Amino acid sequence: MSRTVLRRLPLAGSVAFVITLFTYLPAQETGAVPTRDQIEERNTWNVADIFESDAAWETAFNVAEGRLGDFARFEGQLGKSGGKLLACLKLRDEVGLQFEHLHRYAARKRDVDLGNSTNQSRAQRIEGLYTRFSSATAFTSRR
Repeated sequence: MSRTVLRRLPLAGSVAFVITLFTYLPAQETGAVPTRDQIEERNTWNVADIFESDAAWETAFNVAEGRLGDFARFEGQLGKSGGKLLACLKLRDEVGLQFEHLHRYAARKRDVDLGNSTNQSRAQRIEGLYTRFSSATAFTSRR
């Protein structure tokens, strides 16, 4: 056996042991992957820190969606004055931050239960809206 093969054997054995340990032991202890209601709350995401409820998220989504039209007035105007450029970039950053919060909430809710179609839909909606945001603000980026 070559030295290279001999050097790799301990690493391969260690990797196999770690994989076995992390896949076998938790399943052996509980019999299955725990559901969200079986996990201590301190070990879960608190999406209420982002939005109080799904209804609050929906309201913020509608507001952000309505703001997409605000960018049209700046297209073709950014080189005319520093004030217009600054106003447009501030708007882009402000709306972008709203999108970050919307996405963070939707993604965490989706990840809690991948089988929940409402949460899947919410995540897809914000991804679609973000695509529209990117299109509405494309003129602010260098080409």
